[in-house]
Amino acid sequence: MSIICFLGGARSGKSALAETRALAEAERSKKPLIYLATAVVDDDAEMLARIERHKTARSPQFQTIEEPLYLAQAIKPHENAVILLDSVGIWLGNMMMGELDWRDELEALLAIRATLILVSDDVSGGIIPDNALARRFRDEMGLINQQIAATANEVIYVTAGIATHIKGKP
Repeated sequence: MSIICFLGGARSGKSALAETRALAEAERSKKPLIYLATAVVDDDAEMLARIERHKTARSPQFQTIEEPLYLAQAIKPHENAVILLDSVGIWLGNMMMGELDWRDELEALLAIRATLILVSDDVSGGIIPDNALARRFRDEMGLINQQIAATANEVIYVTAGIATHIKGKP
C-alpha cells in the first residue's frame, strides 16, 4: 500500500504530474490503472467543458470510475490497482453540498490497500473568504490535507508545474 498526494493551487499542474506518476507506478508494478473522477456533470457548461478536456488529455490506459461521494466503496473492488483520485477538493464540495460528513469516508479511503494517488487542493494561502460556506470549505480542506499528509508516504507540492517533495522520497 502506498499513498501519494499531489497538493497545490488551481492550475498548478498537479493533475498532470499525478497522471504521469500513476502511469509510471502502473508500469513499474504491472498493475491496472483506475482514474477515480469526483466531478459531477450538471448543467454548468464551463464545468462540462473542463471535464471533457480532462477526459481527452487522459491516457487511454486508465479505466475511469465516476463517483462523487462514496470513494472507498467505489474503489474497494480495485485494491490491486494504481488508483488516481482527482480531486479531493471537488469531492469535499460534493460532500458539503449533500450535507454529508467527510470524516468517515476519508478514513475508509485512506485505509484502502492499494497504490493511491490523490490530487488535492491547497486553498490555505488566500485571504479569508467573505462567506461562511467558503470559510468552512477552506477550513475543512485544510483539515483533510493534514490528515492525508499524515497518512501519505509522499506529499508533493506543485507550483507552476514544478514539483517539490515535502514528505517522502522522490
